[in-house]
Amino acid sequence: MKAIRNWIKFLVLGLVFAGIILSCATIGFSGDKALEGTWIGSDEKELIFNKGNYEILPLRGIYSTSDNNITITVTHMYSDFSIDEIDNEMIEIASGWYTKNQLTTEIENILNKLNLSETDMSTEDIVEALTEINDYFDNIFTTQTGTYSIIDNTLTIIIDDETEIFVKK
Repeated sequence: MKAIRNWIKFLVLGLVFAGIILSCATIGFSGDKALEGTWIGSDEKELIFNKGNYEILPLRGIYSTSDNNITITVTHMYSDFSIDEIDNEMIEIASGWYTKNQLTTEIENILNKLNLSETDMSTEDIVEALTEINDYFDNIFTTQTGTYSIIDNTLTIIIDDETEIFVKK
């Protein structure tokens, strides 16, 4: 009988724990719901906000809001990079979303595929190129905070004194 009681206690605790996890999952993003959806910029690019995630090609990431402040973090970049054949081999990065580390690794692999004896690139050139690429990615994969406002169907975002205006689709 004691074993059955312990089993029931264990089952009840498991159900309570599962309920807590499921309720947290359904609560989801607690930011400004007015941002949710697709917005069109003056350059015709689509900015999509979806429960704490955002996308504006070629970037994707996460965002949070508090009052009229917005913080965006770039987590992925879309790439479909390719170079024509070199030494009868097509050099490319498969089209898709990449993190900073994944892109850096892909580019390192491309540079390693190049036959240094048949190019003008020295080891120092490759190291310099990788440093420049890393610096470039450091400027893309960032977290930025700014302000935003929504008036009617117009979204205005100001980050680093740059204003972007979008209209709700």
